[in-house]
Amino acid sequence: MRSVLVIVIFALAACGQQANEQPAAASLSEVGSVLPAGFPAEDQAQLSAECVVYSRLTGANDNALRWEASLTIDQGFSVEEAAQLVASSVNPLSATPASERDAAAAWCAENLPDPQP
Repeated sequence: MRSVLVIVIFALAACGQQANEQPAAASLSEVGSVLPAGFPAEDQAQLSAECVVYSRLTGANDNALRWEASLTIDQGFSVEEAAQLVASSVNPLSATPASERDAAAAWCAENLPDPQP
């Protein structure tokens, strides 16, 4: 999924260039700057909650379910605790600009956990 994000960035950059110009290669820091500030979180529980929210905001509900399962199966949260953590993340993350929200959801899709019961 990250490769799709990089391709989209290159395509957008190429649209604004003259035909005889070569597109500049995007560095990892430039691609990373598309992500919301502080994302991905170092705390695994907060990262999982944020990925649930970003995935749902972009309509990737299957991805959100995997991140939610990671909270309960891998990290030991009860269903209620996981729901509270996710709910407390919705309002702050809802104001994230669409481009950053989409980049975060793409990162979450590329880094899906594999919860094991």
